[in-house]
Amino acid sequence: MTSCGFIRVLVATIAVVAAILRPETASAADSSRTWTDLAGDVLVRRTDPQMVAELAEGCNLPNLTRLMVGTWSTPTPTTDPYTGTYVDAAVGHLLRFDLELRGVVNPPGSLSPSSYTPFQFGPSPLYGFIEFDVDGDVDTGGELGSAARNRYLANVGRFGRLPRPPLTGRAAKFGWQVDSIFGTTPQIERSGSDFSLAFCGCYPTTIVSESGNGNGVFEAGETWIVRGGFFQRAGGYQGACSSIGGAAGLQVGQYVPWVNLRWSHSIATDRTTITLIFPATMQGAAQLAGQAVQPMNFSASDHTSLAEALNDLITGCVSVAPGTPVHTLSNRWAGRDPNDPRYRDPTRWSTHALVGTAAVTPVDGASLIWTDTGFDDVHRDLNGDGIADPSDKSVVLQTIEALDGSVWDAGGNGREDGVVILSSPGVNFAAADVDGNGSIDSLDVRSLCIGDFNRDGQVNILDYITFFNAFITGDSAADLNLNGVLDAGDFSIFTNSVLQGC
Repeated sequence: MTSCGFIRVLVATIAVVAAILRPETASAADSSRTWTDLAGDVLVRRTDPQMVAELAEGCNLPNLTRLMVGTWSTPTPTTDPYTGTYVDAAVGHLLRFDLELRGVVNPPGSLSPSSYTPFQFGPSPLYGFIEFDVDGDVDTGGELGSAARNRYLANVGRFGRLPRPPLTGRAAKFGWQVDSIFGTTPQIERSGSDFSLAFCGCYPTTIVSESGNGNGVFEAGETWIVRGGFFQRAGGYQGACSSIGGAAGLQVGQYVPWVNLRWSHSIATDRTTITLIFPATMQGAAQLAGQAVQPMNFSASDHTSLAEALNDLITGCVSVAPGTPVHTLSNRWAGRDPNDPRYRDPTRWSTHALVGTAAVTPVDGASLIWTDTGFDDVHRDLNGDGIADPSDKSVVLQTIEALDGSVWDAGGNGREDGVVILSSPGVNFAAADVDGNGSIDSLDVRSLCIGDFNRDGQVNILDYITFFNAFITGDSAADLNLNGVLDAGDFSIFTNSVLQGC
């Protein structure tokens, strides 16, 4: 049999295997929604200029695996709110959030320069934001000023990936685009996020209860209840709102109630699951408190709920000066009903996430080290089409052509040499620096030559054999579209790469 004939047979065989292994799509429950992210896809992305910040010894890098959110009901709201069932959003008064990460991940300590204690609860503190668009409107919500710098759209490019539309054009492809100026593009501030699970290290975290040895360090097999300002309304709404209290104290317009999180690690699955039960309505707040229903007000220090946070926004957005950033982010909420069941129905929500950990010591004011993003982006997808394929290689080549010898090329000095060495790469990152080593070069180009599966610099029959073996043995290296399963999409990406002669 000729090589061409063998390849035809091999292609046909892989196609059959892909069809057999293709998973059935599970239908989500009516009242809940689950997002998944590939385990083992962590990438260290430092934020200090020269990327030299030190990780803590024994740090387990935060790696997103699953997020589940649903409308919740419990028969024991005051004693055990975590026992219950998902219910229809039209009749439910509580929301349940379950964030799952691989390995043991610790609650965050303070990142304040005056009290830098990130490792208060262990060597692997979690930092970052899980952002939620609850109204399905990408043109409402987001962050303003420096707060936007530590969110998804400002950092996803560090990972050699971009989100899918409609957020593709709002994500920073280069670090110098993260300028905290609302009017410049890309508008990283306009994430569409209305609320977030926030692990920012900006509010005190206290232990309510802890299982295990009681040493104050969260360890394998333990379950804690911790309290902090972990659920926040989008900061971009602050100028439209009047609420005070809660973790934000006297900061007018912030909505950061004190909440309890269950922080639990399973030895059997080696997963840490962080659970929040939060009131969707004032009835839900009364249930959790075991008290009578309170009317909505502008205080985050008494009963709080998603509806109350929205009511504050809806009431105040009509008074914001037109043309201002706050008006742009908030005005479309005018006239809406804060109790509309659609806003407390997570099956209608979208989400994006950015997580990481902390440096042992801040370097040049930078303390965060990002490690993962989620949940609907793909590594090496540089054009936001949801697929890592040969078309993304052209983005790398175009970036090299545009930056080679420019002011952003520390090694160029006006001379083009086919390599871009990024100046202060921890700040001036580039999405085209796919491997994150601080330069854009042939290694980044080759990483997008998916057809060269065995990385020997050639595309030939050996790549087919290596890919086929990885595919049929369940090797995650064959998951080319990084969707967590081996399917026909991976085969298609590999074949297209070969045919395009990368």
